[in-house]
Amino acid sequence: MPEREVDEQVRHDHIVQVLYRRFYHYPDDEHPHLITFTNHPVKTKAVKDGSGHECFPDLVVVNAESGRVVMIVEVETENTVVEEERQEWQRFSGLGDCFYLYVPKGLGQRADILCRDFTVKGVVQYYRQRDHYVIERFR
Repeated sequence: MPEREVDEQVRHDHIVQVLYRRFYHYPDDEHPHLITFTNHPVKTKAVKDGSGHECFPDLVVVNAESGRVVMIVEVETENTVVEEERQEWQRFSGLGDCFYLYVPKGLGQRADILCRDFTVKGVVQYYRQRDHYVIERFR
């Protein structure tokens, strides 16, 4: 796994928090049965893959009633949309049809190509526009 520079890690952690606060802040009035866990900067929710190994995606959304994972979100930065990350993404995709990959704008196609051999529910691009982040679905 490629190492992030400090400023890139700070940006990564910030995007995780933005996604949590703006889009996946569960439970809420519409989805009282869902709970969101963030694994950055502190690991709070492990998900076991088919081999029983624990993995820690950036965001995990769980149905509190059934205990079932309903969404997995992984956030990448400029230096981590690379071949070395494919194995981790493939593990996440094997957890069900619930894996979303967030990448910086302009890297959606590269991420899509890297994910060609497994299922990703969505590749989503993000970018900063003035004082907020814009989120756009690539596919």
